Amino acid sequence: MLVVVMRREAHESAFSRQREDLREWQQKLQEGEERLSKAQRIINQREERSDENDKIFKQKEKDLEEAQRKIDEANSMLKKKEDEMSCRQANLVLKEKACFFLLLHCTFFIYLDFSLLFLHEFDATRKKLVIKEEELRVREEKLNDREKISKEKC
Repeated sequence: MLVVVMRREAHESAFSRQREDLREWQQKLQEGEERLSKAQRIINQREERSDENDKIFKQKEKDLEEAQRKIDEANSMLKKKEDEMSCRQANLVLKEKACFFLLLHCTFFIYLDFSLLFLHEFDATRKKLVIKEEELRVREEKLNDREKISKEKC
């Protein structure tokens, strides 16, 4: 019986060791599963952050494209306005030149009119002088004739 008891104790001891080994293995397995689960959560969180970063990046890319489109439109409008301003400036320069030549033309004709007026006045004054000279000559002749008559009478 002693052998049976010893075998049994040996068997119980082996069984107890195996149970203890099994517990240790189960504990290590559980710890490994927990680490694996934790690692999986971390990976999932990183993937979520990565997905969120991708969404943010794509939105920023869309915003940037929209901003670039608006900048291009604004540049196009500015170019059109610049071209319009250049055209208006060129038209204004042409109008200024036309006004200058019109003013020059008017000034010339005013000068010409004054010159003609002056010539008319000069001619009228000259004619008056000629008439006055003629009147004076006639008077002088009359006076000379009177003097002659008066001398003859005396």
